[in-house]
Amino acid sequence: MLESRPEGPGRIEGYTVRHDRGNAPIDAVAACLLDNGARAWAMIKNERDVLAMLETDPIGESVVFGAEGATLA
Repeated sequence: MLESRPEGPGRIEGYTVRHDRGNAPIDAVAACLLDNGARAWAMIKNERDVLAMLETDPIGESVVFGAEGATLA
């Protein structure tokens, strides 16, 4: 099941970091498994989180879904 309005914690199963034409990171999109067993897409826009996803592999890492989108936990 794909959750259209996820809330709470989940874990990253796959991701991509999008870059602009100058190769600067813009944001990240991640496929996540929620604690309730559903799946959801996470749009990660926080610059600190996006840069962290470039420095280390975030597969299996925790994310938290909220009203403003998703952030790394």
